[in-house]
Amino acid sequence: MEHVNSTSSRNEESSSADLQATFDIERKSCDVRLSSQSITWWEASSTLGMHHQLHNHQCIQLNRIVGVRLKGPEKPSSPDGNHMMTLSQMGQLFQVFTPSTHHPLFSFTVYVGRNSRQTKWKVQAVTFSSHDQELCMMWVDRIKTALQQGHGRPKRLHVIVNPYGGKGKGQSVYDIKVAPLFHLADIETSMTITEGPDHAKSLMQMMDLTGIDGIVSVGGDGTFADIVNGLLIRTQQEEGIDPNNPASVPVPLGLRVGIIPAGSTDVMAYDTTGVNDPVTSAIQIILGMGIQILIIFWQFELVIQSARTCCIYFGFMLNSF
Repeated sequence: MEHVNSTSSRNEESSSADLQATFDIERKSCDVRLSSQSITWWEASSTLGMHHQLHNHQCIQLNRIVGVRLKGPEKPSSPDGNHMMTLSQMGQLFQVFTPSTHHPLFSFTVYVGRNSRQTKWKVQAVTFSSHDQELCMMWVDRIKTALQQGHGRPKRLHVIVNPYGGKGKGQSVYDIKVAPLFHLADIETSMTITEGPDHAKSLMQMMDLTGIDGIVSVGGDGTFADIVNGLLIRTQQEEGIDPNNPASVPVPLGLRVGIIPAGSTDVMAYDTTGVNDPVTSAIQIILGMGIQILIIFWQFELVIQSARTCCIYFGFMLNSF
């Protein structure tokens, strides 16, 4: 199995808050360390010295972890003594092998977002196995706590799906490719399915957004524009700004906005991520990735007709002009 990252030297100093234990990874016994920034492991062997550990370890950065799941107990079931676990959600198949044993193995799997040279992102799975259930549970709790404290990671999202955009694939794109990833990341979601033009725009002006970390647009460029325009109008009204006064200084959006491409052309998604790929966008949203945006108001006879983003999101649009 391809590892997430390989590096030639350790950049972190061990601290008393770190966890360290021995787990089986890909049928090898490995010493594993969990720090505030990463999970690092190297093959456990009394014949291998510190030089080998420094130059032959693998590393997962915590800010690239999509989610973590506890599993077990597992017993050997295949003819060659190896047990294969699969996760076929998200349209992909992950195969993780654990060594044969006469005792049940407990394990936890860390799902990591990584991008290829073609800029598409995918989820890679690494499984850590042990006979000690409490040890696995402790590590899962510590990793989840670190993820919850991660800067910018959303905990609650409202999803707006346009079922009519493109070839009418918005709902299926979300259900098959995006929703399983949000579930894996322990993100709480609510949903609105648009019923026609300007539905998303009016919804953003009236909806109770208390406790919501961001809005996710599942559709094309038009759905995204409706959401942004609705939020802009709402934000100005809440701040007592007259949007029809050319001398008014607009107030930044109060929420981040992410977009899942499911329209006809999806220009915004392609221009900012380099690909038209719902999985890539979903992973970036989960990891809290984003850039600031600039929004220009178009005015005609002192009446705002529309707003256009000139510099848009990378996963999430940030709440700035």
